[in-house]
Amino acid sequence: MSNQRYTPAFKQEVICQVIARGHTVAGIAELLGVSAISLYNQIKAVNPGEIE
Repeated sequence: MSNQRYTPAFKQEVICQVIARGHTVAGIAELLGVSAISLYNQIKAVNPGEIE
């Protein structure tokens, strides 16, 4: 299990890639080497108004 931490700006960009640009959660998760569940949880925690 990794203890790698990402900055809030990086997390925001990842969420933007999924929601605004239409990339799949699975694809982004694989690219970053994180679990898709982790990304789904991050996306659920974001208010729609926070996305660029």
